[in-house]
Amino acid sequence: MERISFEFKGISLFVAMERNEVVRIGRTDEAFMDRSPLLLRAQEEIFRYLSGEKTKIDLPFRLSGTPFQRKVYEAILSIPYGERRSYSDVSAMLFGNGKASRAIGTALKANPLLFLVPCHRIVCAGGDEGGYVLGKSFKRYLLEMESVRCLSRLSPGKA
Repeated sequence: MERISFEFKGISLFVAMERNEVVRIGRTDEAFMDRSPLLLRAQEEIFRYLSGEKTKIDLPFRLSGTPFQRKVYEAILSIPYGERRSYSDVSAMLFGNGKASRAIGTALKANPLLFLVPCHRIVCAGGDEGGYVLGKSFKRYLLEMESVRCLSRLSPGKA
């Protein structure tokens, strides 16, 4: 497994790849310095996304987890940039009702592909951000960054 680490807003992050696919993005306390071209591209794509320069991270990736977790991650992938859904919305998408909200939250807590599977777009039904593995303030940053970028694309005179 190849890995590279970098910092963004004071948080140490890493990207791990196997067989030319991203398999994990997360927080780390270690420094990794593998330098394959695809890994360097992954680092740049993620950094540009987090900086608000890109709305999509274009990288090959592999979903992992239990069948239930993968089903949740696939549902999350359908949520457009700048939009939010509640845990119960995701439950309703998958099961026709909101009864699996807690199980959805548990699956998202185990999300191995932060930003690629944009679990930060899932919030509580009452509007609270809910939890996030990188902390509530980082989740709030991501939600606000996406919202501002979407609004600026809709403003008159903008391309």
